[in-house]
Amino acid sequence: MIDKRSDLSRYLIHLTRDYDDMSALENLLNILQRKIIEARNYHCLFSPKLRKMDISSQLQNYFKTVCFTETPLNQIKNLVSDIPKRNIKLKPYGIVFLRDQLIDKGANPAIYLNAKGTNLRGYLIQQFDDQFKKIKTLRKLKRVRKRADWILRQIDYFDQFTPLPPERRYVSGETHLYLGRQYRLKIVEGAKEQVKLKGRYFWVHTKVVSAFERVKGLMLSWYKDHAKAMLKKRLENCYSMVRRVGIPFPEVHYRRMQKRWGSCTPSGKVMLNTELAKAPVHCIDYVIVHELCHLKVSQHGAEFYKLLSKLMPDWEKRKERLEKVVL
Repeated sequence: MIDKRSDLSRYLIHLTRDYDDMSALENLLNILQRKIIEARNYHCLFSPKLRKMDISSQLQNYFKTVCFTETPLNQIKNLVSDIPKRNIKLKPYGIVFLRDQLIDKGANPAIYLNAKGTNLRGYLIQQFDDQFKKIKTLRKLKRVRKRADWILRQIDYFDQFTPLPPERRYVSGETHLYLGRQYRLKIVEGAKEQVKLKGRYFWVHTKVVSAFERVKGLMLSWYKDHAKAMLKKRLENCYSMVRRVGIPFPEVHYRRMQKRWGSCTPSGKVMLNTELAKAPVHCIDYVIVHELCHLKVSQHGAEFYKLLSKLMPDWEKRKERLEKVVL
């Protein structure tokens, strides 16, 4: 059955190995006792460069990472088996985490590409060299990052977000988001075509189970209807936060957009993307407050971000989480 696909995992797994005269089992027990997973190794792409660079050991440690795998639980045995030419030998000891929880805590998904026949690896390493030509210490890096963060707040890249997830197949077992949580599709035959959200599943009742375009239409219709009702409630809540600074209540339109979570026209009309239904509520509030601020300050600049920070001090964290909705 398609709804039993083994390539879709809700979990991230950290496997241990023999290291520093300690067995993999001992390393696992040490992690459980200390409640800490140490970042011991550099990112594999830049490891050779970092070991040779003339930078402080403190800065070198800044690049160490902890690795997790999204490999489905029933395929972990393949990772702990002998893999030819692989230096690291993983053992069948580890800890399983919920993927969503780790991402909420700041885990960064990594995408591995087959760069054979391209200069991608060389390009990335050259970019790394260029960025660290004059940075030798962690203190210097933090000072540069602080200045860069200030500059970035003045730049409008909000419209560069890509809110829509990868192309969906609309088959049983596929995951879909609602308010930041993942739910699996359950497609069943039924005389009355409808979509219901129950437990951890989207139950899609359709006359023809294999008619995936029809399933897609039903799901988009469900999102549209629920998004409008939900966004109206969030708008009322957010407006109660901003009315004290003299922001007028806007004319609002709701529609599915390809490139923006929201927008505000020069005439004061606010557009909200119904795809926001897939984001966590606190991220939805960020988008709404962001657009409401444009009713008072039209351009992104120091004045705009001062207002946004006054109304929503943690807006940067919300925006960072919003960007992860599409990973």
